[in-house]
Amino acid sequence: HQIPASPGYYVPRTAMSSQIPASVGYYVPHQGAINQIPASPGYYVPSEGASAQIPAPIGKYASAFGQSVAYNAPPGTYTPTIGTASLSVAEPGFYAPGGGNHQIPASPGYYVPRTAMSSQIPASVGYYVPHQ
Repeated sequence: HQIPASPGYYVPRTAMSSQIPASVGYYVPHQGAINQIPASPGYYVPSEGASAQIPAPIGKYASAFGQSVAYNAPPGTYTPTIGTASLSVAEPGFYAPGGGNHQIPASPGYYVPRTAMSSQIPASVGYYVPHQ
C-alpha cells in the first residue's frame, strides 16, 4: 500500500520510495503534498522538514519569499508588529537604535533633525531644546 507524505515533507514524482523534507525557507502544512511552499514575506522557516512558517518577531523583519531567517530592523528603522515584511522609518523628532518595535522621541536637550536616524543629537553650546 502507499503512504501519504507527512506534514513537513513532500513527494514530487511518481514511483518514489521515500519522502523529501521541506527545504530551509520552505514548509509543507499538510500531508500528501507534491510540492513545498516558500515562506511568505513577513515569515521565515529556519530548518528543514517544517510544517509551518514562523512570523518575524517584533523588532525583526523578513522582506522576501523563502527566507530562512528574520533580520533585526537596522538602525533608523523599527518594526511595530509581528510578521513584518517591511520596515518603518523613524520620523524627524524620533530615533530608532535598531532591532526595536517603536521609534523613541528625542529627550529634552536633544534633537533629531532627519528621518531614519539611529540616535539623538545633543543641543550645541548656546542652544537648547525644550521638551517637545
